[in-house]
Amino acid sequence: MFDPVGGFNRVREQYLRYLETAFRIADPVVSARRRELLEADGELCTEPFIEPIPGYKAVDWPLADLVEEAASLLPGLGDGTLEVLRKLIPAGLFDSTELSLYCHQLEMLQKGLGEGTPGIVTSGTGSGKTESFLLPIIARLTQEAMTSADWDTPDPGYLEKR
Repeated sequence: MFDPVGGFNRVREQYLRYLETAFRIADPVVSARRRELLEADGELCTEPFIEPIPGYKAVDWPLADLVEEAASLLPGLGDGTLEVLRKLIPAGLFDSTELSLYCHQLEMLQKGLGEGTPGIVTSGTGSGKTESFLLPIIARLTQEAMTSADWDTPDPGYLEKR
């Protein structure tokens, strides 16, 4: 929607016309007073609140190029791990490998893969905070799965109720 305030006004007007048609008042003075009351802020609806959301700076490459671009930025992850991570990320965390990470997401991925380098992301709605904390976890689990021989198969009754 390119005009959210205009869209709001059109929906409100359509609903007011419905009310005037379905619940017609013969007296024009009373009908006009009802309309005036319903148009008052907070009666039928409140005025729209528009929150400007800043654009977040993205890296210059899409997730599809993660292996090539991130190898130098994420030295702890080998090419095999990056390749698996590149395939794993769009399987639910991101919609497509054509998307690019925001810079703060890449920074959190770098911090999260380092030892003793915690990070905090404080940004607005739609900034990818969830992905910022999940990316390092998924990357570390992928790395462990690719390099560790200590992942034993669980016992057959592991997930059964006891």
